[in-house]
Amino acid sequence: MRKEKFVAFFPLLALAACFCCLGFVDGASSLQPPVKLVWHYYKIQNTCRDAEVYIKHEVKLFWDKDKSITSKLLRLVYSDCFITGCDASILLDGPNSEKTAPQNSGLGGFEVIDKIKIVMESRCPGVVSCADILNLATRDAVHLAGAPSYPVFTGRRDGMLSSAASVDLPSPSISWEQALAYFKSRGLDVLDLGTLLGAHSMGRTNCSYILDRLYNFNGTERQTRPWMHLLILSHKAVFEVDQQLLYGNDTAQITEEFAAGFEDFRKSFALSMSRMGNIKVLTGNQGEIRRNCRFTNQ
Repeated sequence: MRKEKFVAFFPLLALAACFCCLGFVDGASSLQPPVKLVWHYYKIQNTCRDAEVYIKHEVKLFWDKDKSITSKLLRLVYSDCFITGCDASILLDGPNSEKTAPQNSGLGGFEVIDKIKIVMESRCPGVVSCADILNLATRDAVHLAGAPSYPVFTGRRDGMLSSAASVDLPSPSISWEQALAYFKSRGLDVLDLGTLLGAHSMGRTNCSYILDRLYNFNGTERQTRPWMHLLILSHKAVFEVDQQLLYGNDTAQITEEFAAGFEDFRKSFALSMSRMGNIKVLTGNQGEIRRNCRFTNQ
C-alpha cells in the first residue's frame, strides 16, 4: 500500500516541479482537487498492465501514416472534457449526440480511438475505458509531434449520455475575459488558458470560424506560422480569442514568456493537459467501461 501511494503521488510532485521556475503569473501548480485518478492505474490494479504500451503502439502506427491525428485528438479531448467532463461522451454516436453539435463540426480522430478500443478489448476485455484511451492516445500523439510526454492519470470511466444540447463550447471570436470565465467554470485558470490556446499552432480550422480574421486591413490573406505565441505578438493569430490574449495583463505576460522561451511553454503544457484531463471525471462505480466507444453497453 505504501508503494502504491508513492507511485500515485510521484507524478504530482513531478508536475509541481515543472512550475518552480514559472513564477511570472499566479497559476496552479498541481491538479485541481479532488484527484480521483491514479498514475498507471491499470498496472497498479493489475487489470491490464501493458495498456499504455498497447495504446502507444497503435498511436505510432496511425501517426506514421497521418501526422494530422495529433491536432484531431487534441480537439477531440478538448471537446470531450469541456462539456460534461472527460467521460468520452464525445465519442458516442446518435442523431443528437455531442458530435452532431455545430461547434463540433469537422471533428476527427474517431477511427484512431475505435481501432485502439478493438485492440484493448482483445487484450483486456471490459477493462480500459474509452475516456482513458482518448486521453492516453492524445498524450502519445502530442509527444510524437514534439511536445513533452506528460503523465496521464487514469481510472476514468465512460459516461452514458451524450446530448448536442449540452455543448456550450464558445465561439473562437470571444474576448479574453469571456474565455477566462469559461475556463474558470471548468476549474482551470489563466495559465491554463494561455497555455492550452497554444495548441492552435497545430492543425486546421473551418473557414467559418475565422472569416473575421482571414484578411488583414489591406485585403491580403494571412499566412499561418508554426508558433502560436509568436503569431499573437505579431498580431497575426488566426483566431480572435488567441489575439485577445494580448489585451489582458496576465495573458499578455504569459504570451510574451512563452514566445521568448519554448521550454516554459512545454512545461506549462504538460500540467495544463493533465488538469484538463481531470475535469469532472467518472470513477469507481460511476458510468461504465464501454465495449464499443460509439455506443453504451445498454
